[in-house]
Amino acid sequence: MYKCVLVMAAIVLLGTSATVMADEKAEKAIQELDKNFAKVKTYTCTSESTTDASFGPAFSQKSKMVTTSQWMRKGDNVLMKAETKGETTKTMAGETTTTPSTMTTVDDGKFMYVLTVEGDQKTVMKSKTNTVKSQSPSGYFANFKAYFDIKLLDDQKIDGEDCFVFELKMKPMEGAPPVGRQVVCYQKANGIVLKSESFDGEGKLIASSITKDVKINPEMDPKQFTFEVPEGAQVMDTTATPTP
Repeated sequence: MYKCVLVMAAIVLLGTSATVMADEKAEKAIQELDKNFAKVKTYTCTSESTTDASFGPAFSQKSKMVTTSQWMRKGDNVLMKAETKGETTKTMAGETTTTPSTMTTVDDGKFMYVLTVEGDQKTVMKSKTNTVKSQSPSGYFANFKAYFDIKLLDDQKIDGEDCFVFELKMKPMEGAPPVGRQVVCYQKANGIVLKSESFDGEGKLIASSITKDVKINPEMDPKQFTFEVPEGAQVMDTTATPTP
């Protein structure tokens, strides 16, 4: 009995030690990414994303989107413009509809605007601007640390580029059903996400994104990051909402 207790204690200690080491490795990798991301003044890229998720037996949704992005530092804030085009297919109670959509996101350093166009409907969401810190690798992971375990996996190469790979899993809660996980691949050289995959609690891939054609520090004009609300658009202003 005593020997069994010692064996079990050793297993627990080994498991705890391995977890601590993994956390330390992840923190070290994030620090390295932050250091390299600090050298990025501007960048452009193209991203392709897909979703395939079910919300109970009566509703499912699939989408395919392509986004072109431009990004620029302005002091501690961000200037950003992204154009997204694609289509979303929804199935509800046996009826399937496919809707083309476009989305324009502009951050002018003061506010961020997201214009969504679906058919004849135009909606603009106005929110507070992003900061460089919030979009850094450490800023991204800071949003998850309270509720997710973050683990550094084996390195990967994506389109020939060396990447750190992180797994995010929601911390288990007693009585709760199995939850999914996310795998995020950051390019080591610049701290930019090249690939992201999300899985449900049963291990099914429900969303993915791949980023290509990344160009670091091209010339940009701050004037290109401007936005005007189109005529007839419904505006939802969230700037008065307190930041958590």
